[in-house]
Amino acid sequence: TLNVVYSSRVHFDSDLPHYKTVDGTHRDSATGRATSPTLMWVEALELALERLQAQRCPFDQIVAVSGSGQQHGSVYWSQSGVDALSNLSPEAGSVADQLRTAGAFACLDSPIWMDTSTAASCQELTTLAGDALTVADWTGSTAQER
Repeated sequence: TLNVVYSSRVHFDSDLPHYKTVDGTHRDSATGRATSPTLMWVEALELALERLQAQRCPFDQIVAVSGSGQQHGSVYWSQSGVDALSNLSPEAGSVADQLRTAGAFACLDSPIWMDTSTAASCQELTTLAGDALTVADWTGSTAQER
């Protein structure tokens, strides 16, 4: 039986207020655009690990890690992203700062599951194909927003 021995929590809005999110998101109701700052996720992971370290969590004995947040989002790495990951250094500051400085992400605000900004394009694709089943036959799924 596994028991939770250490736990750490990060609330995007209150713990990382400089990202100016509401419920961890940026939303534009006029366009249906819904995003989260990609670096906020990186910074939140770092903060969660720092809080575990402050509890003297023995990282070398961790058996499992669980995390939760927004259901899913798309992270777009830039060409320099892989190099940035390969060159991370504890002496060079936070991971978020190193990735920011390296320009590791092509898009700093990641579209998330709530985004409906592509609804018109999805409808147009479905109309051009004839119906949703044809789109699914061609692509493996119906046209999905985002």
